[in-house]
Amino acid sequence: MSDTTAVDQYLVELEKQDRFKGETVEKSILWYIAWYRKRAPARRLAFRAAGLAVLVASASLPFATSISSDAVKQWLLPLLAYVIAIVASLNAFFQWQQVWEGYMMALLQLESAWAEWGMSRCEAKLEPDRDKALSIIKSAAHKLNSKVDEVIAAETGGFFKVIKFPSAGVTSSGTTGSSQGGATGGATGAPKVGATGGATGSPQGGATGGASGSSKSGSTGGASGLSQGGATGGATGPSQGGPTGGATGSSTDGR
Repeated sequence: MSDTTAVDQYLVELEKQDRFKGETVEKSILWYIAWYRKRAPARRLAFRAAGLAVLVASASLPFATSISSDAVKQWLLPLLAYVIAIVASLNAFFQWQQVWEGYMMALLQLESAWAEWGMSRCEAKLEPDRDKALSIIKSAAHKLNSKVDEVIAAETGGFFKVIKFPSAGVTSSGTTGSSQGGATGGATGAPKVGATGGATGSPQGGATGGASGSSKSGSTGGASGLSQGGATGGATGPSQGGPTGGATGSSTDGR
């Protein structure tokens, strides 16, 4: 009986510490568990919504380029391009997937550590030897405290490692002269481009292709003339367009 009393007295004193109090006490173990449990679903929702928006907008590009009305193309193609660029940029900055993953990993580890702490308490209370019982509960308490510090430090370090200030060339291309770039492509002269393609002269680019002279490109192909832009390739002549291609001549292509 005295053995159980000794363990209970240790637990009473331990629970006076903020770390072992209830979830309403900031910085306690239960408070950390509630914190991660509350915030992880919001990051998951943001990641899923952003991915869905990019998928829908990207899938709509071929349909938008097939519309015969130039008036509709003039606002629809840039709109889809801006949606893709903005959503992708927000995800790159906030890192919803990585943050969600970090929160969930921390939550699972904290819940596991808390469950192990509960089992150690039961083991200590059922141990007939007083000294061994106290040794079990003390060892479990120190182990739990160290584990919590380790998990919180790892999650916090990972968070600040992935969250970085966006650079100027992450989502929009460089431009020269009086040109305007699309979502990720570059342009020279004074053209208008489509979602990701480049253009020269005074044409309009399609969804991913480039154009030159007075021609218009299709959904993925390029038009001949001074330059050609493909889905992923570069272009020759005075400019290059494409989501991942570089630029030569008088045009620069950012990302």
